[in-house]
Amino acid sequence: AVNAAATTFTFASKEDARRFTTLTSETRCVVCQFQNIADSNAPLAGSLREKIYHLIQEKKSDAEIKAYLVKRYG
Repeated sequence: AVNAAATTFTFASKEDARRFTTLTSETRCVVCQFQNIADSNAPLAGSLREKIYHLIQEKKSDAEIKAYLVKRYG
């Protein structure tokens, strides 16, 4: 389980869950200044959490996920 917005994600491994937690904690919400997407209740933050979850399921590396987010959202 993840702390944000009552959304639960299921991971194949503890490593994937740890990666998700780290990535969502490090990624700032583009709507909520000074808040990460792990803690934000903004709809866009929820979408970003889902996207990160799906990219992890697709076996993308952390670098690939970060590159996607930067390319898409700046």
